[in-house]
Amino acid sequence: MPAAPIPVKLLEKPEPPGSNECCGSGSCCPCVWDYYREQLALWQQQQQQQQQQQQEQLQGSANPTVTNAQR
Repeated sequence: MPAAPIPVKLLEKPEPPGSNECCGSGSCCPCVWDYYREQLALWQQQQQQQQQQQQEQLQGSANPTVTNAQR
């Protein structure tokens, strides 16, 4: 029996920083834009993983495997 999937907290798509949140000097470390890009990359990765899992589940339910006990 396969292990139950571990629940993962779904990330919300990050909003880009507002015009008043960035000073525009380029000297802040990290810049609010750096943080935004990092969070966006994490969100995109999670979305890709979810899509892949959904496709695998659909393929698994469409093509059930035959076990030795069923033969």
